Amino acid sequence: RIQDLENRSRRNTIRVLGVPEEAEGNGVSGPALLLTILQECLPLEAADSIEVERAHRTLGPRSPPDQQPRPIMARLLCFQDRERILRLARESGELYWRGGKIMIFPDMSRELAAQRKLFTPARHHCMELGLRYALQYPAVLRVTVNGRQRRFEDPEEAIRELNCLPDQNRGEEGPQPQRRHRRCLEEILLRSLITAVGIMAGEN
Repeated sequence: RIQDLENRSRRNTIRVLGVPEEAEGNGVSGPALLLTILQECLPLEAADSIEVERAHRTLGPRSPPDQQPRPIMARLLCFQDRERILRLARESGELYWRGGKIMIFPDMSRELAAQRKLFTPARHHCMELGLRYALQYPAVLRVTVNGRQRRFEDPEEAIRELNCLPDQNRGEEGPQPQRRHRRCLEEILLRSLITAVGIMAGEN
């Protein structure tokens, strides 16, 4: 219950990584800096009006030049704006701002991040099969198969179901390659489980 309330309080928030510490300057910081970054990195229409409630670096001392800069946390006024920004960031692939690579993620608790990470093997399998998918809030994988959507809340169930689908992007495989492929997915799932447990243990 507490975790759910925490994540709901972050629903309008994004986390921007890779923005140099010296980006703030000449009177540009906070919401103004974030809007500049978004407009220069994403294919936003000129008429798009994104309202930023607040934007700031995470707490802590300023990072030295040879270390990763502190992330920028930004809370948007509208949830739809957050979803649009995240969608455009995914569709754009790698993002670069003034010569450096940046990344834009949704903000969430470590527990929820660990739950979502468990879907990594299923997402990899979707990419291999050429299937459209989306990992939705809080941790639900939606996959489009032959024009119909499938919904998965259990990562292991998603893997089992995806393993039963024919791969239209690969040639005919014999039983042995298929078994190797399945073992590979099981190993990825195991690593994701171990990582998720580590994330949750680090929170305690």
